[in-house]
Amino acid sequence: MQETLSAILSPLGTAALVLLLVIFMLLKREDLRGRLIRLVGQGRISTTTRAMEDAGRRVSRYLSRNFSSTPVTGSVLLLGLHLIEFANAALWGVLAAVLRFIPTSVRGLALSCR
Repeated sequence: MQETLSAILSPLGTAALVLLLVIFMLLKREDLRGRLIRLVGQGRISTTTRAMEDAGRRVSRYLSRNFSSTPVTGSVLLLGLHLIEFANAALWGVLAAVLRFIPTSVRGLALSCR
């Protein structure tokens, strides 16, 4: 029982710690940005600022496209499974949509903990 609980609680604890870190980073976003620019590009502040803005735009575009394609993926799977009268088609459609957000390495780690 203790091994099972530790296998379940360890990833949940890591996820909670990451979530807490992300919240604090978002609250102090401008301060962190300024510190990183001063740290990396002391002599080339304008170039570093442009590079960080470009990277931010690209990551934002990637995440928004991923976020918008997820409901489509889940809906297509749900509809296909429903058409072939698969049991619990809605569950599998929602599960497919949710699991698109979990990176492959995290899924592999969770499977290897068994």
